Amino acid sequence: GGFAEGSAMPGQITPAMLKKMSAGGGMSIAAKKDQAIHKELIRKYTALATQHPNAAIYPWVLGQLYDSPNLADLARQKSYCEQALHIDAEFAQGWECLSHIAMVRTQRQQAIDYMGKAFELAPDNEDVANRYAGLLIAFGKPTHQQIRSLMRSFPKSGSIAHLLTSSADLIDSEQGKIDTLEMLFKDASSVSSPLASSAADYLYSDYIGSDLLKAQILARKMAIPGMENKTWSLRLKYVNGLIEAQRDVDAGRPKAALAGLKLIKIFSGETGATTNRWYLMDAEA
Repeated sequence: GGFAEGSAMPGQITPAMLKKMSAGGGMSIAAKKDQAIHKELIRKYTALATQHPNAAIYPWVLGQLYDSPNLADLARQKSYCEQALHIDAEFAQGWECLSHIAMVRTQRQQAIDYMGKAFELAPDNEDVANRYAGLLIAFGKPTHQQIRSLMRSFPKSGSIAHLLTSSADLIDSEQGKIDTLEMLFKDASSVSSPLASSAADYLYSDYIGSDLLKAQILARKMAIPGMENKTWSLRLKYVNGLIEAQRDVDAGRPKAALAGLKLIKIFSGETGATTNRWYLMDAEA
């Protein structure tokens, strides 16, 4: 199992070379569109698979060779990937291959399950984790356990954090979206982590429109000394100004409210916050 990059394989082929080939670079004829060389590669790796019957990587490579513009054969690709898994059931690339085939066949849940197995076997591979997260978000709904597993493995991954938080933003129910984002923020390893930062960005925008006190509390947490985050310092000034202006409006001091709103308007563009709340308060004053 796993995706080691450096170790030499029988026949002096390394996993890095195979990965490059199957992706369409280096030795890959998919990039060169030369069927003669492509067939030579199939002959070569068929021979290597015969010479090394206990090496799962060779039938897997053959499967990748049947997933190209020159020679697309989904059934044969699936057969070779299954052969690789028959040799080594913990060969993560084999499960990833089956996930790809299931997606082509629009078998979405099976694609998720297969990629989940690949992630289970290769928990330190960020590419696999990204693909798994992408499938969960596009075609399912990540469970709390799945989210924790992904972020526990890659707490510093900005791409995975973005995938998880952007999926929450697609929830139809406004409260459901906020609940999910709050859960993600709570689960983050620290306020400086990519997950906390991404979830906080979405939450701040929502809070500005619905709950200024929550927006203020969030901005205080994120604008901590040492993080050198100018945006959150400005966001804190902005929400503080909105709260103060609302107090002036409620106390019958419209001129003070308008003056305060004028001072903080410049911050709205720099903080990424919606200006709807500002204009509503301005109109009220």
